[in-house]
Amino acid sequence: MKIWTFDYDPSCGSTSPIETSCEDGTFGYPRLDAEGRTMFVNSHFRTKGEAWKALRNNAAAHQSMLSTAYRDAQAHLRRTTDDLAKVASFTSEVERAFERDKDQA
Repeated sequence: MKIWTFDYDPSCGSTSPIETSCEDGTFGYPRLDAEGRTMFVNSHFRTKGEAWKALRNNAAAHQSMLSTAYRDAQAHLRRTTDDLAKVASFTSEVERAFERDKDQA
């Protein structure tokens, strides 16, 4: 029986659904495909169209997740930069105060 899957790995995976077959002609979990991969509900499909839909959804979700992580990291970097500037200013004030008062310490 012809079935479809995909190799989702943005660095080296296939950008299109991959045709395979059921090892024993029976589709679905916990059986294996012809390459020995377990046929999970979200990894193997009866039609190429279903595989395309899942592959496109996975890619879009991954992009969205990384975009959110990137925005969060930028916000964290801005906050940390602001905090560093405040601490640097405070440290300078502490050092100036120490220099003024070091003879009495």
